[in-house]
Amino acid sequence: MGCDATFRLDDEATWIQHHAQHLKERFPSEVICWFCDDHPHFIAGRTAERRSNFEERMEHIREHIFGDYKTPDEMRPDFYLLSHMYKHGQLDQGTYEYVMKYTEVPEVLRLPADDETPRSSQQADVQYHDLAKEERHHRRRHKRAGRY
Repeated sequence: MGCDATFRLDDEATWIQHHAQHLKERFPSEVICWFCDDHPHFIAGRTAERRSNFEERMEHIREHIFGDYKTPDEMRPDFYLLSHMYKHGQLDQGTYEYVMKYTEVPEVLRLPADDETPRSSQQADVQYHDLAKEERHHRRRHKRAGRY
């Protein structure tokens, strides 16, 4: 969002209010922590609970920042919040598509999309095997030799 606002360490309320202003006081029904999976999802059952739900989540995040010394480099996207912002026109499509591609899966374990070429020479050397075809070939070869 290109925001460079800074806040005093003891001014949690202003920090939270600043985020609320970015959302134009339209809060999502579900949000998650930027840093952990330990805390359950913050889910508001009713529209009236959304602000307090959002504030509780921000307080939780603040504990990570000041208690665990987490930094922006360790942040993960809150996909619920990002989808909410996109739905309400607060994120353009390109930004939304870019952030929704975030994954914690190591690159070497990712499957390339149908229209992508391998991203590294290491992936280019990967060989794919049709195990069923190889098994049929193995059986035929042994059958011909009289061993099957």
